[in-house]
Amino acid sequence: MKFEGTSKCTVASGTLADPYTGKSIAFQRGPKSSAVQIDHLVALSDAWQTGAQQLPQAQREALANDPLNLVTADGPANMGKSDKDAASCSPPTSPSTAPMWPGRSS
Repeated sequence: MKFEGTSKCTVASGTLADPYTGKSIAFQRGPKSSAVQIDHLVALSDAWQTGAQQLPQAQREALANDPLNLVTADGPANMGKSDKDAASCSPPTSPSTAPMWPGRSS
């Protein structure tokens, strides 16, 4: 991966492994950047419906920005997942993705 500037917060280009399709995605920041999206493994609306609304604001922000809950994903596959919970939308079974999904949503 190559980053923009000196910060490691903005990816300029690289190859990303999509957890939903199992494909490698070549990424180049620009007009087609939406081909790659950042996804919450546990959708924020699902978290809200299952109790996050009772958390203090700081804990909700921590949940939304938890790196263990964020993945780079194929844009169309992520849009198809939408805000479904893990029981309703599981990624394809593969050695790199199957073990992580249940552990992240429990």
